[in-house]
Amino acid sequence: MDSLLGFLGILYRGGRLLIGSRIEPSLSKGKLLLVASDAVSGESARLKKKAAGRGIEIIELENSKAELGSALARDEVSLALVLDTGAAARIISKGEKR
Repeated sequence: MDSLLGFLGILYRGGRLLIGSRIEPSLSKGKLLLVASDAVSGESARLKKKAAGRGIEIIELENSKAELGSALARDEVSLALVLDTGAAARIISKGEKR
């Protein structure tokens, strides 16, 4: 597992990363929206648009839904919302593709 996925797992277990239906109600608290490389659903597009409208940074990961899900002990995860400012800055500084 690459270091980013390991870091996301730590954030998730610590409650500083949200997935699934917990994203939208907490979007105003979000600092960074992470999108799996193969996320194509209408829901993903809608949440990306809402996040962009709120000025939330969006990063498209090189990892698939299955890889992201595996890091978070789920089958598949299309989107993840980082709530922690420092963690978001660390991920952004790693230079994931946009």
